Amino acid sequence: VPEDHAVGIDGWVSDFHAAGSLDLSFRALGPDIGRLGRLLGTSRLPASPFELSGHLAGDAGALRLEDIELRLGSTLLALSGVVHTLLPPTGEQIVLEIRGEDIADYRALLGMPGELGGPFHLRAAVLQPENGIERLRLSGNVGKITHDITVYFDDSRDLTGERADFVVEAPDVRTIGRALDIAGLPALPFRASGSVLYTGERLEIRTATVSLGRDELRMSGTVIPDPRNTRADLDVSVAIAHLGETLSTWGHEDLAPVPVDARMRLQLDGRLISATDLTATIGDVDLSGSLSTNLEAPESSTNVQLSLASADPMSLFGRSSATDLPSLPFAANIRARSADDRIRVDALELEWGDSRLEAHGVIDRPPDVQATQFEVRARVPSLAGLVRGTAYELPDVPFALEGSFRGTPDTIPGEDMRIDL
Repeated sequence: VPEDHAVGIDGWVSDFHAAGSLDLSFRALGPDIGRLGRLLGTSRLPASPFELSGHLAGDAGALRLEDIELRLGSTLLALSGVVHTLLPPTGEQIVLEIRGEDIADYRALLGMPGELGGPFHLRAAVLQPENGIERLRLSGNVGKITHDITVYFDDSRDLTGERADFVVEAPDVRTIGRALDIAGLPALPFRASGSVLYTGERLEIRTATVSLGRDELRMSGTVIPDPRNTRADLDVSVAIAHLGETLSTWGHEDLAPVPVDARMRLQLDGRLISATDLTATIGDVDLSGSLSTNLEAPESSTNVQLSLASADPMSLFGRSSATDLPSLPFAANIRARSADDRIRVDALELEWGDSRLEAHGVIDRPPDVQATQFEVRARVPSLAGLVRGTAYELPDVPFALEGSFRGTPDTIPGEDMRIDL
């Protein structure tokens, strides 16, 4: 112990497993717990004066914690109660409270990547069993972030079988962003809540809801954590109350006040991500299909299969532009995949009113585009019906296009092109 630090212990210890085998009072203090931490091999403790004191009595079956306090500068940690077991935590009136003036003093200790400051109050209490199940409640606030978590323990001596119900809230999600070093978040209230169960091999998300402003994300399913190959199978839904309002918070303007409701099955297997059973309603637009991508180089690939239909897709956009597209029924179907620096379009079909475009083929990525082979066909009953407004007008004549494109090492010329106008 350094000369300017002091440690005092008074009491006795016998066979710890025998009844009444422990009765100890202790006190330790010093001018800098950070210096003491460095002597013990850690540099994360703050440079604060400290004082530790308390009394222990009892035995391994019932250990009394009396008036145990640790002061670190302006921070106070207090612990009391009677401990029967550590895992699962059982006992009588076990309460741990931590209060401090600025959580920023402990950023290094907690490993926080960003900046978070302000007073904090954390409380952990072992509750009375519910239906024979032990409970631990964690609550309090860190800055303006509040949390309330209840953990339910079974009889196992590890974490298997534990369930946790949680609520985390912040009046401004940017507070959480600063703590995690995430920039660009909007000034919106945040709330996360749910219930999860750990079975030993997997984390079962019974329900989880994340709200940002008026928008909400829900999920349920399983996650199997593995440093080499994490897997997940989740049912996900997204509800956006006002698309224009939501996107304007991210810098996108002039979008209509339409709601969004989307659902999908999201699966993760290592670096393979897929979204299947995808359905979405965006105002008057209906979308369905699937997406998948494999991020494992050198075999990275993406597959897309989407269908879209709307009686008036322009209802999604504002009418401030000089030229407005007409309110015509619209439908689109696409089946495509990318791999080996090439995009293979199996089918691309667009319908805009009575107009239609079809295309399929392979598009090679530059600079060498000689593998490109693409065929396209378009039919428009009247060019005048495609646009309206004051910027320009198209003639009231039919239009048809048919042809193909064949790549060379540096260009993509058209072949057998035919235009009827």
